[in-house]
Amino acid sequence: MKSFAAAMSSLKSAIPILILLVTSCSRDEEITQNMVYDQYVTIDQGIWGSVIYREGNWMPPVGKNAIWYPVERDVLFCRPINILMEELPQNLSKEIIDEHLIFVTRSDHRGFYEMNLPTGLYTVLVKEDTMYYFNYMDGQGNLSPVNVDTNATTPLHLIIDYNAVY
Repeated sequence: MKSFAAAMSSLKSAIPILILLVTSCSRDEEITQNMVYDQYVTIDQGIWGSVIYREGNWMPPVGKNAIWYPVERDVLFCRPINILMEELPQNLSKEIIDEHLIFVTRSDHRGFYEMNLPTGLYTVLVKEDTMYYFNYMDGQGNLSPVNVDTNATTPLHLIIDYNAVY
């Protein structure tokens, strides 16, 4: 088993694929997005949400150039990827992601996506060009873990914010 520091070092050196964190929504934003997007949900079990691109100055007070908008991106659903338990090479590569990949969907012009999924734990990634973004990492080394329960849907709003300042 790799140490957390060694695993993070592997992530930092991921070339040519860059893995970046995608910031989670604040609780108020999440409630608002759930109210907006839940009207489009057609699945009975799985994950749904939005992909939002954010840029500009988001430091309080939020700057005039702080903007966000929905984007069309591929959303990847993978078997759980754990940077501590997986036998990962030096870099977390496209091959590793492809090896774990189960389903792919695309967000629409509203940024909305949904995927009907069997119960279980998934790693959810967003692909933009040659880069893969994940929402967060839990304390056990799982990349963007999302659990799907029987007859339940889970909202997951993804914000791509590498051009935003906080």
